[in-house]
Amino acid sequence: METPTHLTHQHMSTARSQGAGRVAGDDGFTLVELLVAVFLFGVVMVALTGAFIAAVGAVGDQRLRTSATRVAVDRLETLRGMPFQALDAQAGQITTTTPDGRSFMVDTTVTAIDAGTGAPAVAGAVRQITVTVGWTSRGRAHDLSSTTAVAPADPGTVAAAQAIGTVTMFPSPTTTDASGRPLQDIDVTVPLTGFPTNTLVQLSWTNADGTAGAKTLTSTTGLNWRGTIAKEQVLAAIGAGGRGEVRFDVSAGTLTAVYTLSVNVAAASPPVITTATIDRNPVTVARPAANRTCADRNQCQNTTDVVFTVTVGGLDATQDSVIVQYQLHDGTFQEVPLTPVSGQWQLTIRRNTTKFLVGTARSFRFTAIRSADGATAATTVRRDVVST
Repeated sequence: METPTHLTHQHMSTARSQGAGRVAGDDGFTLVELLVAVFLFGVVMVALTGAFIAAVGAVGDQRLRTSATRVAVDRLETLRGMPFQALDAQAGQITTTTPDGRSFMVDTTVTAIDAGTGAPAVAGAVRQITVTVGWTSRGRAHDLSSTTAVAPADPGTVAAAQAIGTVTMFPSPTTTDASGRPLQDIDVTVPLTGFPTNTLVQLSWTNADGTAGAKTLTSTTGLNWRGTIAKEQVLAAIGAGGRGEVRFDVSAGTLTAVYTLSVNVAAASPPVITTATIDRNPVTVARPAANRTCADRNQCQNTTDVVFTVTVGGLDATQDSVIVQYQLHDGTFQEVPLTPVSGQWQLTIRRNTTKFLVGTARSFRFTAIRSADGATAATTVRRDVVST
């Protein structure tokens, strides 16, 4: 039987024509489908890239805002820690750079406000402080602001740090007899900071014979604790050359300090202070300016020269010395040497150089010291120190 070869060739031709549009096999992609897929992939990638860039920018903006917030907080804390009277001078613009290299413009405004209403008031007792921090990111300017209010500290509620100031004894050095017993009583002053006036200051020491000595000081002004140690209570160990010392332990509350008093055996003919004068009576110092204190620069200084003159017998001007001791405005003591001038000893404290402690009958103590044998002479001149 004949085979229908023409049908077979026709079927194969049809199959080839139907598969001409395929890339590979019946289950592959057509060229059009591939192009559409590439286009869609590109659209998705563009969208994702834009979202990624926006997300990175947002993170950068947030970091800058966080840094700016930290700058504002740091600035406010710095201002809150300043003396109240210094706040008005802090207004204005500054540029600050953070440790990571970011730069910010910091604008500070200080406004006097009424403590009750919070409204601006020229004579307001409270200061409203606003700190505005500005920066630029991606071509746009940004800023944020923080505000706080600061009131002057109440002196009655601020507790000062406790401290023992410079302990002083007079006379120092002290002259003793051959056994080491002082020839005169010893005045002691201990300045304290931050202690209540009912605090007791305890002094203790050990004498040359092994006995213990003790003395309690009480407050006289709330600034200084004073007392007198009777000469009979002290016995110093005298060494070679007729000199020695006594160690005093000073305690106030939980704090302690040490003062070492030098002593010298009296010479056969000790020096003698025949005159001691101060040319000003009273000694005048300037009052502190408005909103200032004596602790501020160029405040409460002496308004005139003050000349101290001492006449002493038994000293050698080439090697011996005379000193004057007085109190400064903060309660501490200052010791300054005098200079030999035409048979006398003299010191001129120039105007606007010293802040004396104001008060009546302030003690200016003179001590003459002979270096050859340690012999001393001492005297006190009292002067009123007043504010003008």
